[in-house]
Amino acid sequence: RQFKEIMQTGLECIGDIDLYDIYEAVYLAGRSLALLGEDFVIQISHLGILSAVLEAVSGDAAFRQEATAFIARKNRHDLMCLCGEYGISEENARILAGFVSTYGERKAVLAQLKESCGAVAIDAIAQLEALSRLLDATPFPERFVFDFSVVNNMNYYNGIVFKGFLSGISGGILAGGQYDKLM
Repeated sequence: RQFKEIMQTGLECIGDIDLYDIYEAVYLAGRSLALLGEDFVIQISHLGILSAVLEAVSGDAAFRQEATAFIARKNRHDLMCLCGEYGISEENARILAGFVSTYGERKAVLAQLKESCGAVAIDAIAQLEALSRLLDATPFPERFVFDFSVVNNMNYYNGIVFKGFLSGISGGILAGGQYDKLM
């Protein structure tokens, strides 16, 4: 009859997973947070989109790693300075800087992504759009938002990633995502 802290509990889907499997994992994360309180949010990103744009912008792995860190910290200023140091075009720097502010209501974020980087990441954007439609049918669709500062570890994760937050707790209390390359 006491609470016990478990440092990590996980859910694994191994094998040929599809979008519905991903949806179920994200929705389960939302349902789990809903059990703890009404005021929660699940932030979702797609590393395939960020990876595609970073690779199109620069072949330099050090640049991509530093740029990812600045995006994760929502540090637009240092990201723009980094782009200048590496000679990234103004247009590509603007597209990368857009990831710092690409968060919020899912339909608005999808429109922004299609406009800024749609040609580079068509399949990943389509997957995110399909996931969004599935999330619209949940009891709390407004609790699922897109946030491209959610990058987790790009050497480990490669597709849709998410973090969950509960009001009154300063950090994320759950996280997950696809790591197909690991298998």
